[in-house]
Amino acid sequence: CILHMRELARRLDAELEDTRSDAGPSTTVDETDTNPQEKAQPQTRILCLSLHPGSILSSSLQLWATSLGFLAAFIIHICSLFFFKTPSQGADLVLFAAASPQVRREEEKYQGEYLYPGRRLGMCSRDARDVDGRLGREMWELTERILVEEGLG
Repeated sequence: CILHMRELARRLDAELEDTRSDAGPSTTVDETDTNPQEKAQPQTRILCLSLHPGSILSSSLQLWATSLGFLAAFIIHICSLFFFKTPSQGADLVLFAAASPQVRREEEKYQGEYLYPGRRLGMCSRDARDVDGRLGREMWELTERILVEEGLG
């Protein structure tokens, strides 16, 4: 299942590569995904927001650094001490969004917004705002098509 999700993400990135987002296709996919969910469920109390946990020193990044050799891994490790968070630190924002009484108390403030490290609300990319809903619809249709092609839909 994880391989199918990775392949789906890779294909979405490839098909959305021509988006004008400064953040890149993956981030645009993550951010744009909030709007259709929010609009599709206006009568529920489901709270949809996107977030950026920051730069995380994940096991995948560590494995990649190790594959580059000792010197590269050492340099990346030193840089990570200053510029990366541990997975536990990165989880703080996810947990805040999912379980904080403050977020639920102030639903209107957080609904459909983009949450940055430090629990700051901010603007998502211009493409991800998707005011007319075009990008969200295209992404949804592409996802459905890929799932059908893979025998998962």
